[in-house]
Amino acid sequence: MTLLWIALSASACLSEISLASRALQGGEARRAAEILEPAATKCPSSPEVFDLLGISSDLLGRTSQAQQAFRRAIELDPRAPRPRTNLATSLMREGKESDALSELETAVRLEPSNAAANANLGAIFTQRREYERALRYFEAAGGEKSAGLSADPRLLVQLAECLLATGRQKRALDLLPAPSARHPASLRFSLGVLLARNGLYREAIVQLESIPGSDADAAVCFNLGLAHSRLRRHAAARRWYFAAIDRDPQHADAYFHVGLDYAESGDGPRAIPWFFRARRMDPRRAEILYALSEELIAGRYFQTAGALLADSAGTPLLETAKGDCELGQHRIAEAESHYRRALELDPSLAAGTIGLARALAAAEKRPEALEELRRLLAREPANTTALAEAGRLELESGDWKAALGRLERAWTADPGKTQVGLDLARCYRRSGQPGRALELLLSLRVKGADGGFYYYELARVYTDLKRPADAEREMREVQRIEKAGQEALRFVPPAIYIH
Repeated sequence: MTLLWIALSASACLSEISLASRALQGGEARRAAEILEPAATKCPSSPEVFDLLGISSDLLGRTSQAQQAFRRAIELDPRAPRPRTNLATSLMREGKESDALSELETAVRLEPSNAAANANLGAIFTQRREYERALRYFEAAGGEKSAGLSADPRLLVQLAECLLATGRQKRALDLLPAPSARHPASLRFSLGVLLARNGLYREAIVQLESIPGSDADAAVCFNLGLAHSRLRRHAAARRWYFAAIDRDPQHADAYFHVGLDYAESGDGPRAIPWFFRARRMDPRRAEILYALSEELIAGRYFQTAGALLADSAGTPLLETAKGDCELGQHRIAEAESHYRRALELDPSLAAGTIGLARALAAAEKRPEALEELRRLLAREPANTTALAEAGRLELESGDWKAALGRLERAWTADPGKTQVGLDLARCYRRSGQPGRALELLLSLRVKGADGGFYYYELARVYTDLKRPADAEREMREVQRIEKAGQEALRFVPPAIYIH
């Protein structure tokens, strides 16, 4: 009788396992649970019943019950990898990464080809930024050819992150879904942010622009703006920032970045109102006040900038802005004091070092200024502002060769800065390359205070090229600008910005 009962019990378990499996495959987790709960009593020694009961309970949000069922399945069959993998997946959703890791590593030892366990191990090590190790697990799960990885947005993004972090850019780009393919907006957004973080702004734009308009919220529009800004497509960037503001009128970062884009384009007067709006929305952020102060200083609104900065906490960045405000008013000793205070608070602050170098140069301490810039460039060799400042000082010292190298690097990295272009043109002319100087000058768009220097340099270049008529024409332009400047001196520029 005992043998007969065991046989009948096993037969019943197989039947219920089959019915529950079909219910789960059809998305009927509740129906599966209704079958499996009594089966667990009827078949208390069946690891398959408890594993399926864990799956159905997990799908129904009964996490504690699910994990209890998975653990019972493991007790009944310690060498079965699937219950361990399912338990680990449930633990990962609860943030219990260490417990999940132990179960997954055991599952992989039991079954090295276990795709789900390998993929989840890849996910854990990606989160830990152990990318080479994570990639080995993803590849054991099938890598780019794995249907499971491609179907899971989270794993797809993590695989792409591993590939980019380990220098396998082509493989990462080949993994990206085509713009026409239908994918969740969350996947497109995550890929777009990941690509932008890795400097792949064009590819980021493709992913973000593939999100349907109905799903494109303020975050999508804002990140599209950031990507276009990085590519110096300022008009396109501002359109996306405006779209972000339309969707979220309190999006302080969108207002801030509209201002940054206008400032980067050389349009400080338009930048200032946007910075003021951003600051009203988020008055605690030092970087917003710093950007606002710098544009006010550039517009010679010293009183307004000084009042704003006087009420602010002395952060390294704002101490630097205070130094810039003093230097703009030719109060060199006070400026130097603020810059040194900023560097006491943060010795690595590039803006503070550059400000100090400018103050030292204004005090006729050019060697000390150059030494500050050289130390900064030893730490940050690609800092374009430091390169431009050092190049200008070397140019004024007559060291054309050193100046030329620095100014060319600064111009190549950031060809939008007019003053850098003018300095590089001067360097070309003084080093006997008037043809290159002319080509560069004609490519510049010069306005405002730079105009007189521009036409004067152009006249000097034409003189070197033996083109006296052209040189004379440019000198007439210099004289016209000087006359207009003298007439303007009758009016005292306002030191207060009305907003």
